[in-house]
Amino acid sequence: MFFLCPQRDGRRRKGCDDAAKIPLLAWKNHAPEALGTLRVSPAQIRPRGQTRADPLAAPVYRVSMSVLPSLNAIKVGLTILRDGDPYEVVEAHFVRMQQRKPVMQTKLRHTGTGKILEYSFKPGESVETAEIEKRKASFLYADKTTAHFMDAQSFEELEIPLGSLDFKAQLMKEGVEVTVVVFDGKILSCELPKKVELLVTSAPPGVRGDSAQGSVSKLVETETGYSVGVPLFIKEGDVIRINTDTGQYVERA
Repeated sequence: MFFLCPQRDGRRRKGCDDAAKIPLLAWKNHAPEALGTLRVSPAQIRPRGQTRADPLAAPVYRVSMSVLPSLNAIKVGLTILRDGDPYEVVEAHFVRMQQRKPVMQTKLRHTGTGKILEYSFKPGESVETAEIEKRKASFLYADKTTAHFMDAQSFEELEIPLGSLDFKAQLMKEGVEVTVVVFDGKILSCELPKKVELLVTSAPPGVRGDSAQGSVSKLVETETGYSVGVPLFIKEGDVIRINTDTGQYVERA
């Protein structure tokens, strides 16, 4: 079993006995009474009874963990950890059923792959939040496998695999501002504005009588190569707005 013992200048603080130590087992089991926002610095993690005699021994590590106090803290937009991966809460409903404990039913979206996970949190279950970093960047260009961006502050070039962007890769034109999502030092994805404006470069003419046949839209191609269904009155040269969450036409700009 491991313990945390406060240190001062790399030495054991006088008067630090076993009762003053913090059991790491409680951290591992996520006992509610032992958790919260835990920040220990400086601190030494070592087996019971082992001293740090060598000043050149392994360095002291920071331990940082943030756990939600109750299920009511699980809200849409929160990023949490499941099996070590970051997920964003996209739906959260508190459900009470007869003769059963209430649960928080959620839909979680992986911040990197976009995969949807449905999970019901039970009372007393620990929920660890993920430390996500977000950076402002602008889109530069895309090749066959990668989208390239420039960090707005450091001007560093950032790369994101096209596979993780799905159809959103075709909604970006040069210079569009995005938010790059970083977790554990790795770039997972990017967030686009809610709507983007794209020029229609190819549009078939709307044929009179199409609406009578039940077809009230047609397929057009935009300047980025993205194809989308639009109303019949949209023509080549128009600028249209597209919802970046759904990829669907919203309105003519």
